Amino acid sequence: MDLREALLSIDGRSYREYRRLEGKVFSLGAFDFVLEHAQGDPFAAPSRVRIDVPAAWLALPDLALRG
Repeated sequence: MDLREALLSIDGRSYREYRRLEGKVFSLGAFDFVLEHAQGDPFAAPSRVRIDVPAAWLALPDLALRG
């Protein structure tokens, strides 16, 4: 299932339905989209997402990639 299909499957449902997508990795071409935390209700802490980008795609110097 891709991200669009996943979002359409829960469209119009409660905030809690988004929790089904937590931790899943959705490929967006060169990038990966991950829903780290889904907001449980309108007053809860906001949702948190992560976009993973391949280091080679960023064209950073070697010095920037050393840990």
